[in-house]
Amino acid sequence: MLTVFDWTHENPEHARTRLRGFLNWAMQGRHCPRSLAVHTMKISHRPALREDERLAALGRLLTDTEIPMRLRVAGVIALLYAQPLSRVVRLTVDDIVHDGDAVLLRLGEPASPVLAPVAALLLEHLATRSNGSRTGSCVG
Repeated sequence: MLTVFDWTHENPEHARTRLRGFLNWAMQGRHCPRSLAVHTMKISHRPALREDERLAALGRLLTDTEIPMRLRVAGVIALLYAQPLSRVVRLTVDDIVHDGDAVLLRLGEPASPVLAPVAALLLEHLATRSNGSRTGSCVG
């Protein structure tokens, strides 16, 4: 039988962090014993990307059609505008402003102008969203 303790030692950091959140929720909602011990997770910090690595990643995100569109959009916004992914996933389609020839991204006020290759990616994403809705996350 696999225990939670064993599972946390056999799985990657992301999965352990997600499990910790779930277990905390379950204990707070009294869906499991409140006495359950949830070990503190060690968070590793990775060094920032070098400029050449960042530019290579941007180039790949802008051109590699094998990468799902929503991941390409999220990655480009994170890399170009230094936005944490927690902020990127809260962006909505209304945060992409198409005003004539200009495309702007509303990360605050005023909205930021978007370079042509990124604008093309954003507009393609809006045009091909699976649900066709104008509401909800623009990358979800």
